[in-house]
Amino acid sequence: MINSMSRLLSVLTIFIFTYSISKAQSPKKYQEKLPEKEFYYNSQLRVHRFFEDGRLKKYKTFYKSGKIASEHIFSKEGWHDGEGKAYYENGNLKTLWKYQKGNILKRIDYQLNGELVSDPIIIQKLNNLKIINRELQYNRKDLNLLYARANSRVKLGNMQLAYEDIQFLESINKNKYPNVNALKFILFLKGAIFSNFTEYDKAVHYYLESANLRNPESALYNNVGNIFFKIKEYRLALKYLNKALKQNPTNPFVDVLKALIYTEKGNYDIAYAHVDTAIQNRKWIDPYTIGKKEERTMEVNRGFLYHKLGYSQKGLRELRLVIRDNPLNSYAYKNLGIIYADQGQYEYACKSFQKSKDLGFNLKNDSKELDKLINHYCKKKQETTIGSTSDGYKTEL
Repeated sequence: MINSMSRLLSVLTIFIFTYSISKAQSPKKYQEKLPEKEFYYNSQLRVHRFFEDGRLKKYKTFYKSGKIASEHIFSKEGWHDGEGKAYYENGNLKTLWKYQKGNILKRIDYQLNGELVSDPIIIQKLNNLKIINRELQYNRKDLNLLYARANSRVKLGNMQLAYEDIQFLESINKNKYPNVNALKFILFLKGAIFSNFTEYDKAVHYYLESANLRNPESALYNNVGNIFFKIKEYRLALKYLNKALKQNPTNPFVDVLKALIYTEKGNYDIAYAHVDTAIQNRKWIDPYTIGKKEERTMEVNRGFLYHKLGYSQKGLRELRLVIRDNPLNSYAYKNLGIIYADQGQYEYACKSFQKSKDLGFNLKNDSKELDKLINHYCKKKQETTIGSTSDGYKTEL
């Protein structure tokens, strides 16, 4: 695991530094330049590439939990070919691509339950992406189209594919961007991609380099604040979130993050005020952004805060709704276990903590907290007989 704080502080003090990143050439020639394996900051495998006679044959990407996230195969010429697949953490198919020598013939997106994606906003994003892909069939090197596709892929969470677009773009563009805004845009996308890869020092570097160019946006500072939140540097996180507010006083993502920070600091009243504001402003939050894919959603945090503020049954109901909509949410199960434990329902606490661990909470959050909770409360369950909850119904996970 990297010493994230020392590295990030060095980025903050001298963020325009000489930094050499292995630039891939175009997708049909970059194989020799790429490492066989890349890892998350917690040493979990992120991508595994397979080569044959010096050429890239296929690669697989993985979630921080260790579960497979996607797999792609390549033609002898180095183009995406055949079928590409992305998966949910439970192994269900999320996206199916059908390629022919780099051209996307078809893309099908599925919901967690196996049904086709039906959200109109997501469908609109997918339709825009289809238009871009269709145009790229006739001009693979159109810079504007490559910019647009990288941006669309970031918003849809296809980070590895977005990074390939940027690598290809830079290989044919030789870093000669048409204007400052274009460079600023690419630096912002790189920041988002490397943040997703948990290469936080690179992410902060690109975000701040983008901010240094011209008129930094609220979203940029918000994203930097999010990185510092993830490495538990709350003072720095609040510093950049306040910068985000100066740029946009109604930025709803700032309230999301401030709620999480004050929850961690134990200031539950302040945290609840922020999460309540964020939920009221949810209409301004794109339902298919990077932040939506985080497990510690507004609702997961609000369920925990209800409990801490004395409304445990409301907290339980909130968390059960989250789990109903996303049975893979390990953070919701962890918070559920905390409520059960505090209520003396050690059997249900034990089951909730174990379920959270089975869903990869420790690996996703680089934490061994669950092991301590399981060891403690799974022993206590043997000492206590579980009855019914205070509101008169039997508790179910």
